[in-house]
Amino acid sequence: ALARPETAILRLSALGFPAWPIYLAGTLQLLAAALLLPRSTRVAAAAVIAAIATLKMGVEWAYREPMLALESLGQAALAIMVLVFETRRR
Repeated sequence: ALARPETAILRLSALGFPAWPIYLAGTLQLLAAALLLPRSTRVAAAAVIAAIATLKMGVEWAYREPMLALESLGQAALAIMVLVFETRRR
């Protein structure tokens, strides 16, 4: 979201929304990615990444951008795998 915010911001503005949710989602993704490293925060971080990636996938699919939706699906799948393996480990 932070690498290519222009398209997402234009989409939000066309719907009458401000741009700040894009920056918030990108910042949350980066923070959650950093929090994947410590074991104590791994499950929560993976849940945040999975949620954001799933929402992003829906938006990309709605705008008929299947390659970007597939990228988001991959991120969500990886985050869910982390969730599954971490909960089994405990």
